[in-house]
Amino acid sequence: MSQRAEGRRESQRAAFLDVIESAHRMGALYWKISEAASITTAAARSDALEELRRSLQAEYAVLRRCVRVVDLEGPDEVAAAAEAFEASTDLPFRAFKQLIDGAAGAPQSFEDAYEPFWNALTRFVDVAKTAVRTP
Repeated sequence: MSQRAEGRRESQRAAFLDVIESAHRMGALYWKISEAASITTAAARSDALEELRRSLQAEYAVLRRCVRVVDLEGPDEVAAAAEAFEASTDLPFRAFKQLIDGAAGAPQSFEDAYEPFWNALTRFVDVAKTAVRTP
């Protein structure tokens, strides 16, 4: 393999790993949101959820940047999987906003939003793994 091709491959791999790392940080925040939602004191719950909202928005900004790098680095099927993963964050965030607003059923909606998020991440990892392993 040429030095240039190897360098491109390493650049792609780093970009893929950045998406995965950001996804796991978002997942950790989602677990904290579930815990914060169970706080019984309204003021403490509200404060905890607001702090997590700020953290989640900051991590989403990181994820957006990471996905744009994957768009640049390619290949196209990995970029599409990264974009689909990014889109999968919409459902949990909408459910989280409902949780913050105290909407009925919001805790369950938030819990239900995990699976599509993790499924999209799994799909991204599978596509990225194939791309990294293909010469």
